[in-house]
Parts: sequence; C-alpha cells; structure tokens
Amino acid sequence: MERTQINPEILQPVLESATNAAQKGQAQFFTPLSLAQRLAEDLPAHRPTLCDLSCGAGHLLHGCANESTRNLLGCDVDTCRGQRVEGARQCVERITGDLTLIFPLLCEIGWHGDLFVLNPPWDLHWHRERLQALGQSEVAAVREAFAGLDPRLSATAIDSGAATLMMALDRCTWRGEGLMLWNNATLRRLVLDPGAPHAALKRHLWLVRLIDGNPCLSRPKAVAPYTRKLALDQTSTSKSENSFQIAAVYFALDHDTGPAEIGGPRTGVRGLRRGADVAGHWQAYTDSLRLWHAVVGEWRVRSGDKPPPFNLYLNCDGTIGVHLSLFAQEIHPDKEQAARLFALRGKHPMRLVLQRDTRRQLLDQLLVWKVCPKLRAAVDEAVRDYHAARAPLYPLPETQRIGHLDEEDEIECRRNLTVRRNGSPLVRFKSGQRYKLDSKAVAVERKTTRENLEGKAEELLLTGQELLILVHGDGGTVSFTSAPKLVAEPDAKQLRVLLDHFVIPDVPDVARLQPEAYEKNLAALGQLESLTENAAPLRAPVPRFGESEIQRYNG
Repeated sequence: MERTQINPEILQPVLESATNAAQKGQAQFFTPLSLAQRLAEDLPAHRPTLCDLSCGAGHLLHGCANESTRNLLGCDVDTCRGQRVEGARQCVERITGDLTLIFPLLCEIGWHGDLFVLNPPWDLHWHRERLQALGQSEVAAVREAFAGLDPRLSATAIDSGAATLMMALDRCTWRGEGLMLWNNATLRRLVLDPGAPHAALKRHLWLVRLIDGNPCLSRPKAVAPYTRKLALDQTSTSKSENSFQIAAVYFALDHDTGPAEIGGPRTGVRGLRRGADVAGHWQAYTDSLRLWHAVVGEWRVRSGDKPPPFNLYLNCDGTIGVHLSLFAQEIHPDKEQAARLFALRGKHPMRLVLQRDTRRQLLDQLLVWKVCPKLRAAVDEAVRDYHAARAPLYPLPETQRIGHLDEEDEIECRRNLTVRRNGSPLVRFKSGQRYKLDSKAVAVERKTTRENLEGKAEELLLTGQELLILVHGDGGTVSFTSAPKLVAEPDAKQLRVLLDHFVIPDVPDVARLQPEAYEKNLAALGQLESLTENAAPLRAPVPRFGESEIQRYNG
C-alpha cells in the first residue's frame, strides 16, 4: 500500500481514525476488475447483495457482482470524487465516513449481510474503544479474537485488517460468508501461526489463495488486467517467505473447521466450504438494503454540522410536525410508542387538549421525544386556555362537580361501600382510601311519545351519550351514571350512590384560576354600571295626565 497525501476534505476523520494515521498517510487499493472476477469464482453463485466495508471507488464490489446482484453496499472514509469504475452497471449505496464510527450504528440497528467482499486498509492501528461491540459479539470466535492483543501494538489499538474480518463475521447472517484481501505475512502472524493473538478467527476460514506480488495499485487508471496464476498453497514455502504475497481469505460464519489443506493449484474448491450458504433468492436476507439506508440517513445527521432535527415541532400553520428517522424507527423498543408519535402529525394542539385522552397522549409524547421549544410553548398555552375556558363562573355544588370527574385519575372513599353484583364477587370500597377512576361516554337510546304538527301522538327514538364513571375497587369495578337503565351495564348505580360514598373533588372557578383577570374584568363591569346610572336619559319621560288634562284633551 502506497502512502499518499491525505485529501484535505477528509483530513480530520482520517487522522482520528487510527493512532498511526498521520505516519501512514492516505492510501487506497484499487482491485483490478479481472482479479476480482477471478476471486469471485469461489463465492456463491447467488449474490443479490454485496457489501464492502472499505470500498474506495467500488472496484472490488463491481468486479464480484454477477447477474443475480441487485444491491452494492459500500463504506469508505473518502468520497472518491472523480473516480469511477469503467463498465460499472450499478451504483454503490454508499456511506462516507469512518468505519470504526459507523460499525456501532450497524450493530445498534441490527444490520446483517449475506456476502462481504473486503479490501481493508493494511496496518492501520484503529482505536479499540470504538469497536467495543466486538467484545460482546454473538460470535464466540469474534469475542475471543477481540480479546487477543497484538504484541506490536498498544493495548488501546487493533490491526485494521483483523478488525475488519471480525466486523464482517459479527455482521454475517447465519448463511453469510465473504472474501477479504490481506497481506499474507500479517495474516499468518495474527491468525494462522501457532499462538497468534487472533487465532480464534481461523476456525471460520475455509480457503486461503496466495497471490504473488501486489496487483492492487494506488491509481485506478494504472490497473491492468490481472492474468497471473493464483497459488492455492496453504503451506509456507521458501519462495513465498522471501516474496511479497497477498492472501485472498475466504470465510463463512457457519464454517467452523478451519482452512483445508490444499497441495497445489486446483479449481472447483467450493466443496471445501462447510455449513449453510445462500443457494437461492428464497434464502437471502432481505432487510440489508432497508437497514443500510437507515444507517446512511442516521450517519448524515450525526456527522453533519446541523443539530439533529426535533422529533416534534410546530409547522407554520400551527399544526404539529413529526420527524422520526428510519434508524430511530428500527431501534425504538416500543413500536406502539412510535405509532402514537406519528398519530400527532398534522393535528392542532388546541384540538388535542379538548379531550382528556388525547391531551394525556400529547403530554406523554412531549416527555418521550425531542420537542421544539415553540411547540412546547404552544401546547402549554393551549392547556392553559382550555382550563381557563372550562372553569365555571361561580363555585359549583357537589352534584354539578360530578361532570368534572373526567379530569381525575383517582377518587377518595368517605364512607364504606359494598356493591353486590349478579353472579360476581362483591366489590368493596373502604373509607379513607383512594381508588382508580376512569370515565367514558357511552351511546344511549330511548323512546318517547310526542304530538306532531297534526296533533297526533307519534313515537320518537332519541339518541345521545351518557357519562359513565368507573371506579375500580377491591374485587372489581363499579359504574355510576345518571341513567342506569339506558346503558348496557347491568350493575350500573345511580350517581346518588357516588355522591353519598365518595368525595367529589373541588372545581376551581375563574376567580381562583385567574384572579388578576377576574378582578380586572370585575372592575371594568363596575365602571360600566356606574356609567349607566349617571348617564342622562336617552329620551324625554312620558307625561302623566291628570283627570282635568284628560278632559281637556278629549274636548
């Protein structure tokens, strides 16, 4: 890998990606398409989705694609602007960013892939703390390998090639597999040799092809068709030890018997792979592209200069706007909570606060999600206006306060009450204890007889709603309503029973809720009264006639 000058556009993320990034500089492997096509012969024939975690311009992805390929997924810290792959038939669904920061997002959302083709950066010392998810991997070999330490590196660093192989195995589906290009000497030192620090990965390798020299050049325009014969030798020879070699490492999650011994050049080695693989479209994992798009959107938000958007905000027309990224929708533990969030879209805060249930749902969502301050202020104002508008003009008697129980969550019992129900256990309420209270409106119908315009009696069907107050006691629930015979509640009780046995909460009137406004309006009313008392009459008074004046007038 050649050291090159770091692209100024990505200077900061490159320098932060590894402890030795400044010394290594920026370099890329551009895999010849002919080499990629040759290496892909040992991959499964059915490959609808390919993923390269350090894709560069995408040469390896395009070279390994075939007629069954529908999706190319790639990630790289460099934008690779101005670089294109000749003859490419598909676009790469790309994430531009540091893989060590993107990998935790892949784990968080539960992304997996069926097939990986990898050409990672060599000998970069990545920060282990960014890849702590590998230490909790569901793949035992990955956990063991991550725990191993490379004696050449500090305890806070890990080799980029070994880490990439761990990440691919960790994100493989059950039938998943892949191909990775690596320095053969590094592969043997870190994985294959006895006592290697990451030897646990060896069990998932099923083939290692050796390529003499380095056909992956640093400039794509210099890549020539690669025709050199590939060696299939598993064992070290004196020739291979004295010359540079690239190892094409084939791995699979369900293969756990290690690489097979191959004596010489062979073809048709697919049979060496053990375990399940993707033999057709019915076995392919179908969520890779959707979850990848979710990670793309989330990374753009997290790596951008603008702060993340609010989940709830106020539109220009005063209605509620909702934003929840695909990433957040996938990782949110409560799918119903997310559905309730989207139910607020396009609603006006005032309309939502008019009913207790919708008002509670709105206020609950404000506690869960990230809310725009303008919307929070609008909701607070709507709640204040609602309570001010529904407040009575004068103190209410106990019977009228029953209509305000729909705003209460509990009610206190002031006198013991036992309710007998047909075929059900007794329901008891004890004095001094508080009980959960619910209310709902139920549809009712009743018939009455009235005279019509012709004076004849006719029967009318009246429909409407009755307030049903439900109090949950020891042993069951008792309903109270003003018309027990009309509701479909066989054990419904009259409101008089509720009044006799429970404390009906006080309802503050406008004088207590808005004392300043009340006094101001009261003073204004007094001024109006004084003006009407002192004002001159609008017309002359009617004269009072005596008897003599009446006779004179008649005469």
